Amino acid sequence: MKVSFLRHAQTQANRDGILQGRTDTPISDIGVEQANEAAKKWKDISVDCVYCSPLLRARQTAEIVLKGRDVPVIFDDRLSERYFGEFQMRSVEDLLAAGFEWERSYSEYDYSLFGIESLGSVRDRVNSFLEDLKKEPFNHVLIISHGAVAMLFRLYFLGGKLLWDEQKIDNCHWVEYWLER
Repeated sequence: MKVSFLRHAQTQANRDGILQGRTDTPISDIGVEQANEAAKKWKDISVDCVYCSPLLRARQTAEIVLKGRDVPVIFDDRLSERYFGEFQMRSVEDLLAAGFEWERSYSEYDYSLFGIESLGSVRDRVNSFLEDLKKEPFNHVLIISHGAVAMLFRLYFLGGKLLWDEQKIDNCHWVEYWLER
């Protein structure tokens, strides 16, 4: 099964370096432009189904990209962004100043402080989703989700280590994978 992963369009918080986590934030004017450009690129690409994070920024991206198309959309909590605990809607700088070790959180999957969801927990959600997806009869699905989820998709399909600066997907860009059943 072909799996296309699209990261949601930009929000103001993305632009400002704010950790949104599971906070519902709308896409920005730039995000709307990004989603409209993605819609143009996707207009002739056939997908059987779209799986989407239930968070507002992913839903808005899906609405724009899929406008005028008759494609089922399934919202799945397992595609939600990493929860950033007491640092939701605060800057990465605030998080680091408080003592959170960003790189350590990518090498030690159970590392967590301040109520932040560990990447191991996010990985388990992603792996559960992908194992369930294998059971579906689809030929091509589109996933619309978030940055941390995108990295864990990459880890699932390509292996290796998680390195945020080298592996992140920009807003409204996509990556394609092949899911073996």
